[in-house]
Amino acid sequence: MTQTPPLPAPRQHAFFLDFDGTLAPIVDDPGGVHMPDDTRDAIRALQARTDRAVAVVTGRALVDLVPHLRGLELPLSGSHGHETWHPGDPPVARSGIAPALEPAEARLRALAARHNLVLERKPGALTVHFRGMPHLEDIVRDAVGQEAERGDDLKALHGNMVAEVVLAAAGKGAAIRGFLDAAPFSGRRPVMIGDDVTDEDGFAAAQERGGFGIKIGAGDTCAHYRLGSVAALAEWLDAVAGSDLTAPPE
Repeated sequence: MTQTPPLPAPRQHAFFLDFDGTLAPIVDDPGGVHMPDDTRDAIRALQARTDRAVAVVTGRALVDLVPHLRGLELPLSGSHGHETWHPGDPPVARSGIAPALEPAEARLRALAARHNLVLERKPGALTVHFRGMPHLEDIVRDAVGQEAERGDDLKALHGNMVAEVVLAAAGKGAAIRGFLDAAPFSGRRPVMIGDDVTDEDGFAAAQERGGFGIKIGAGDTCAHYRLGSVAALAEWLDAVAGSDLTAPPE
C-alpha cells in the first residue's frame, strides 16, 4: 500500500521527474501544457539544495519539452530514454525516428488520419494520442500492439490517453541508471516521480538502487509512495528543498 512520502535529505538523494501529469497538469493538447509557477520555483530551490542533482525524465521528445522549461537548466532525458541532454550541450534539435520504427509509421499515420487523431514522431517512439476520444482506446491500443509484435526490437507502452510503439531497449529506468553513473547524481539515492504506467520501470529502477518512487494520482503502481496532484508535488518538493535533513531516512 502506497503512503505519503517522507522528506529525503536533499544532499543524499537525486530527483528524477516526469513532466506531463507530474510537473504540469495533463491537457487535451500536449502543446498547450503549462508548468505552474509554484512547481517551477520549487524545482529551482531543489536544484540549489541538491547541488543540481535534479533531472527531467519524460516520454516527450526533447525538442517539444525544452520550451516548457524556460528559466530552468536541467539535465533531460526524452523519448523514453532515447535522448539525453545536459546543460552546456548544443541546443536540442529535432531528430528523425529510429529506422526500426519506419515500417510502422505509415500504418499508424493512416489510423490517425482515419480517426482524426494525432500521431507524434519521436526518435525512439511513435505515439498515438487519443485524448478527448476515450471510445477509441481499444482500437488505438490494438493497432499499436500489433505494430510492436512485428519486430523483436519493439514494444508497446500504454499511458494516459496515449499508446506508443517504442524501441524495446527504451525506458525511464535505463535513463535513470545512466544519470546515476555520473556527477552530480552518482553516489545518491534516486527518487523517481511520475504519474503514468510509463513511469513504472523508473520507479522500479529507483527502488532497486536504494531510493523510492512517488506516484502522482490514482492507479496501481510499484512506487512506495503517492501524492494526489501536481500541486501536492510542488508543495512536497518545496518542503524537501527547505528541509534541514542531512542523512537519508531509515
